[in-house]
Amino acid sequence: MGDGETLKEIKTPDVKIPDELSGVKVWAFVHSSDFSSALSPVALMAGSESRIKKIKIAGHDLLFEDGKNEYDVTLYLSADKFPIKVLAYPYDLSSRITVGDITGNDTSFTVSSTSADGSSTSGYTVNLKAYKVDSASLVGLSYDNKPVSGFAPDVSEYTVAVEQKNLPEITAEAFDSESEITITQPDSLPGTGFIHVEAKDGKTSDYSIKFNQIKESSVTYQSHIRTTGGWHSIDQQSYLNVYTKQQEIYGTISTALVGYMLFTLPFTDKDKIVSISLTASVKNSIDSQFPATLSYYQCGDSNFIDKTTYVDDNTGIRKFGTETANKNYMNRYKGLDDRTEDYLLGRMDNIPDSGAQVSKTAEFDISKIILNERGEFVVIVKKEKPNTTEASLLEKQTYIYTPTLTVKYIVE
Repeated sequence: MGDGETLKEIKTPDVKIPDELSGVKVWAFVHSSDFSSALSPVALMAGSESRIKKIKIAGHDLLFEDGKNEYDVTLYLSADKFPIKVLAYPYDLSSRITVGDITGNDTSFTVSSTSADGSSTSGYTVNLKAYKVDSASLVGLSYDNKPVSGFAPDVSEYTVAVEQKNLPEITAEAFDSESEITITQPDSLPGTGFIHVEAKDGKTSDYSIKFNQIKESSVTYQSHIRTTGGWHSIDQQSYLNVYTKQQEIYGTISTALVGYMLFTLPFTDKDKIVSISLTASVKNSIDSQFPATLSYYQCGDSNFIDKTTYVDDNTGIRKFGTETANKNYMNRYKGLDDRTEDYLLGRMDNIPDSGAQVSKTAEFDISKIILNERGEFVVIVKKEKPNTTEASLLEKQTYIYTPTLTVKYIVE
């Protein structure tokens, strides 16, 4: 209970106990460590009740919910509330209550109770965050009725990324309701809002929120893409195809034809990426007999891109090269066929075997993406091998039309 505040067995020689209760233990629930404040002693038979009626943390009631035994509690407390004290009140004063140690202001502790006869137990876990504040501290900071993530009264500067086009509206709450709050709203996106707090006792504090904007951009493949079978231009009428028949390619055994797609993002800083997904129209051969899965892997270090691509003088677009040396480098690249889960960006599953063309989307794991100094990266696409050894079925192709990236990114 903090500072020794727990259920204690005490002797009370000055309390007269009726003869019919002779031999029964007398218990008191102690409020303070020096026993200066206590409930009146109550004589009770040893019972089987272990439930806890109330828990108070630094004077604040823990609000119980049916069936819930673990609580996250955030408190904003003045300096006189430290060290934090916890009081627990049982239904049966003969039960024994124990409060775990409270170490620091960001901690977890337990409050447990055992019935006097030892037949039942109950308890709660409290995950406590307690902030020491003064009269000029904020205890709440929001924009458009959304709490600012990571808010703490002792942190004055925040950065938030928003997708909206309209200007956000900041609201704030002070620890002292009589403190005056002045808010300067942001006048642009990106932009910054400012909050000034002035308390009655003369204390002041300042906070700010920098708003960055999340934009969305559609990025198409460059006009040429490369497969282990040749170069292709992809548009609405043409496509990339991949299949799983084993064959020899430049002296190595390939378990799947793979395709390379080069994309250039509108920025070079990977940390700006919020999300990336790839959408394409896909279909299987009409008689493929198996739904297909297409896997997309990262393959985009600068050395690979520089050795396999060139910039078209007429369009300024980077394309895969056509020289034999570049072909050999591409096909012998160490990541050609043995991409592992460490490089997996995303998958398109359950492409139907009916031959129908469907739209599929793969959400990319942005932690796996490697961008070069030009904002370029290359995606390998592989068709996973179906569960069959029949050669004719391994030859069945999956077609990929007009792959397009949807990129959400931060503009500061």
